[in-house]
Amino acid sequence: MLSEAIKSILSVILLSSLLLTVSGCSSTWQAPVYSYSSADKKPTHKKRVYGNYYKVVKGDTLYAIAWRTNNDFTDLASWNNLSAPHTIYVGQRLAIKRPVNFKKATKKVSSSKPKVSASTPKKPSKKIIKEAPKTEKFKEAFRWKWPTKGKIIKGFKFGDDTRKGILVKGKVGQSILAAEDGKVVYSGSGLIGYGKLIIIKHNNKYLSAYGHNKKILVKEGSWVTKGKKIAEMGWFETNVAALHFEIRKNGTPINPASLLSK
Repeated sequence: MLSEAIKSILSVILLSSLLLTVSGCSSTWQAPVYSYSSADKKPTHKKRVYGNYYKVVKGDTLYAIAWRTNNDFTDLASWNNLSAPHTIYVGQRLAIKRPVNFKKATKKVSSSKPKVSASTPKKPSKKIIKEAPKTEKFKEAFRWKWPTKGKIIKGFKFGDDTRKGILVKGKVGQSILAAEDGKVVYSGSGLIGYGKLIIIKHNNKYLSAYGHNKKILVKEGSWVTKGKKIAEMGWFETNVAALHFEIRKNGTPINPASLLSK
C-alpha cells in the first residue's frame, strides 16, 4: 500500500513539472517575424565581377553589362575590341574598367585620289544593283514622352545608387510606353533590383530603362517608336504598383523628370 502511494505521489510531481515546463515555454516563445520588401528579395546569382573584369553568363548583352557595371556601352565595346553587332559569348571575360595604356583606335583617312587608267575605258556594269538594306535611323534630338501616367513617389538623386531614376506609381497592368524612338537592346529579368526590365537604345549617347514590369511586349532587337506600348506595369513591392524609369547619357544616369515634357 505504501509503495502504491509513493508511486501516485511521484506521478503527480512529474506531471506537474511537465505542465510548468510547457506553460513556461509557451509564455516566452514567439514565432519568428519576417519583413518582406522588394529590397529583401535578392535573387541569387553566380559571381560575375572579378576585379576589373566581368564574366559573361547566359542571357547577357553588352548593353545589360554596361548598365549593371555603370559604364557606357561604347566604352565597353572599345575596351574589348568589339565591333557591331557586339557579339559576346558565355564565359567570356570583358574588361569593365579602362585598360592601362588603352588607346582608342582611329580610322585612317586616305588623302590620295583613286587612280583611273586612261588606256582602258571602264565598261558599264551589267550587274543588278540590289537595294541596300534599311538601316536604323537614330535621332540626335529628342522630345521625350512620359512612359506612363501616375505620381512620382521616388525622385532622382545624383550619386545615390538607389535613386538613379524615378518611380512612377500606377496600377497593375497599366500601359508602359517607349519614351522615344529606338532599338530594344535588353528584354529580360537578369538585372538585380529591376524585375522584368526593358532597355532601349536611342542613339550612341542615350539609353532608357523601364523596370518592374508585369509583362514585356517587345523582344530584343526590335525597333520601337515613341508612344508604342512596350510593357504592362507590375508590382514594385507589396501593394505598390510602379514603374522604375531611367535615362542614361554616355552611361551616366540623369534626371528623367528634367527631360520629360510638362
